Amino acid sequence: MNISNETIEKATSNWCPIWFRGNVASARLQRDISTGFQADYATAGWHLGIHLRDLVQMAYAFEGFQDVIRNELDACLADEEPEEKLWAFLRKRFPKMMSLVPTRRRHTFLKGVMYAVEEGRL
Repeated sequence: MNISNETIEKATSNWCPIWFRGNVASARLQRDISTGFQADYATAGWHLGIHLRDLVQMAYAFEGFQDVIRNELDACLADEEPEEKLWAFLRKRFPKMMSLVPTRRRHTFLKGVMYAVEEGRL
C-alpha cells in the first residue's frame, strides 16, 4: 500500500484505553485505585511504556502504516536525549491520552516511560 507522507504526518489516534485512564486517575489520587498502594505519574508512564508498541500496532493497524509509526517511535528512542522527542511523538500520535497528563507532571510521566525502556519492556 502506498501511503502519502501527508497522510502519515496527519495521523493521530483518539484511543484512550481504560487502563490508561485508571493509571492517570490513580496518579491524581496518589494511590492506586485497585490496590491502595502509592501511585504517581511515573507509574502511569511506565504502564504506557510497557504497552506502547502494542498500542501503536492496534491504533494504526487499519490505516496500514503501523510500521512507519513504529519506526518513528524507534527513532525517538534512539536519540541521545529521547524525552523531548518521545513527548512530541506521544502528543502527536496519542493526543487524547496525553491531554490527561498535566504539564507539570510531564517529566515524572516520561521518567516512567523511560524506565520501561531501560527495563527492555518497550
